[in-house]
Amino acid sequence: MWIPIIKQWLNQSFDPGNVLHIVIDRTQWGLINILMVSLIIDNRGIPLYFELLDHTGNSNFDTQKSILSRVLPLLKEYKTVVLGDRGGHGWRIRFATVRCP
Repeated sequence: MWIPIIKQWLNQSFDPGNVLHIVIDRTQWGLINILMVSLIIDNRGIPLYFELLDHTGNSNFDTQKSILSRVLPLLKEYKTVVLGDRGGHGWRIRFATVRCP
């Protein structure tokens, strides 16, 4: 539902070819486990997409790849830098080989 809104906002706010920094991060509050992708603007993270994970603890490479594959197509007109912390250690090495449409 919000994907078209985000796409329109991106088109109005950024020129094609601009460098955009996105971050993938997981947080957990009790039994609620969220994997989120945010756009960094002025040292703030603007959530673009999130999923509630059906388990506690870290996410795996396939889950991270899945959530990024939903966001990266929105950013295809921009140069995109993906950032993550050591919680994503499984995907750091392999990310260079991931291609999202």
